Amino acid sequence: MTNFTRKDGGVRLETRLARYGALAVAAAVGGSAPAEAAAITHDIPDITLNFGEFVSFNVITGATSQTNSSFGQFLLSVFSSSFFSTQSVFILPWNQGDLIAGDGHVAFRQGAGQTIPGTLGFVSNSSGFNSLELFFRSSTTTTHGEWANPGGTQRGFAALRFTFAGNEHFGWADISVSDVASLSATLHCFGYESTPGASVTTPQSCADAPASGVPEPSSAALLALGAAGMTLYRRRRKAA
Repeated sequence: MTNFTRKDGGVRLETRLARYGALAVAAAVGGSAPAEAAAITHDIPDITLNFGEFVSFNVITGATSQTNSSFGQFLLSVFSSSFFSTQSVFILPWNQGDLIAGDGHVAFRQGAGQTIPGTLGFVSNSSGFNSLELFFRSSTTTTHGEWANPGGTQRGFAALRFTFAGNEHFGWADISVSDVASLSATLHCFGYESTPGASVTTPQSCADAPASGVPEPSSAALLALGAAGMTLYRRRRKAA
């Protein structure tokens, strides 16, 4: 017999669907489903960037683009200037008021299992732009940045703060910077806390992230899913 047990918590599929139906009924009669914090994670295929390349990503939808720089909420890029003899990896929020945690120039690198925002500061840099460097090197200065690891690779989470539907949310982006043969950066995954104002915890890895990146169904969908759950439940009772 088919096993309907989910991998992410051991809750049987028909049980979960039945719960959806109960939530929808409560909403239909004027009640409301209990608000619970939900960490949404988008485990995308790794996107590796070389000089002159970028990826724009939307923390809410999980969509990415490497051709439209203003497509998403945040942009990660690897930049090289022959005129200034500099190389850098930076992250930039597109919307006014959206920020990355840092000290005004350099983004803070977070490890797994850390709480955002915690005590982190989210500030604009001194030039008035909100882009912060993960890595920077020039011919006249030493390499710096919290993702800097000359001759190696450094990985960590950038902490994000953004506004969606008029509410403030916190999120993260899992990024690695490689400085081995040539400078490159990789976006592994990203996510956010769907409850406005609530903190979010960085996952141990994308594979161990606490949610699938798909929000809970709407009330209309809950009714259909609840009916499906009840049907599955009856069939399993008869089979038993």
